[in-house]
Amino acid sequence: EAEPAQSAPVASQPAPEASSATVATTANQAETQDQDSVRVNDQKYHTKVQVSMVSDYKSVNPGQSFWVGLILQMPEGWHIYWQNPGDDSGLATTVSWSVPEGFQIDPSDWPTPQRIRDSDSISYGYVGGETPILAKITPSKLLPVGHAFPVKATVNWIECEQYCSPGEAHLQTT
Repeated sequence: EAEPAQSAPVASQPAPEASSATVATTANQAETQDQDSVRVNDQKYHTKVQVSMVSDYKSVNPGQSFWVGLILQMPEGWHIYWQNPGDDSGLATTVSWSVPEGFQIDPSDWPTPQRIRDSDSISYGYVGGETPILAKITPSKLLPVGHAFPVKATVNWIECEQYCSPGEAHLQTT
């Protein structure tokens, strides 16, 4: 059974500013990882969680911050764990970001997790639907005009319904 935990919601993503923008990214929805299975220790698991990388910026200015998000989509009845899963019953979802040298990336903004009660324990995570994880990125003030750049993320999670299995996604926008 899941119920909201008490804490502040995720900050809203700012609207892009009109500018003589310079650094191109490829698309509003950068890429969706095609992942219906993952292999761990020679065991193949079929994943239920789908992950996509999104940004509402098509271009940015040197030194001007922008937001990139990951959307984790789960079927009803399935859950993943928060970055602090709580009791010893789950494993944290992790996100590793990779940006070019000279870029700064702030810690990810996570939505308020739900309490997940499971027999003897209480965990924290996300149940069914979409879970956005946002990151604020600031490019170098010396970034060349018109230069495309990659933003990469690797996401690892444990997805659970009646059983749990690992999931992993590698995403990129340029």
